[in-house]
Amino acid sequence: MTEIYRKGFNGLTKDVDTAGRIVTGYFSTFNFKDSDGDIILPGAFKKTIRERGPKGKKRIFHLWQHYSSEVIGKPNVLKEDKTGL
Repeated sequence: MTEIYRKGFNGLTKDVDTAGRIVTGYFSTFNFKDSDGDIILPGAFKKTIRERGPKGKKRIFHLWQHYSSEVIGKPNVLKEDKTGL
């Protein structure tokens, strides 16, 4: 038997536009202790967003369970605010 472990996080979906196929929400929230004891701090994503995000090399993808063969989508907007990414 193989046990699959998934890390939890305090994410939030704000809006789902089914016609436009756009989901708005948080992929990560700041200052939340996850099941491994990890805490993501504000500013953690800024360099990656700038270099690889929608206005950079466009190399950030939304994957199903971290499988690179299972691309769900590609973000049009990535930004940090006081809540998270």
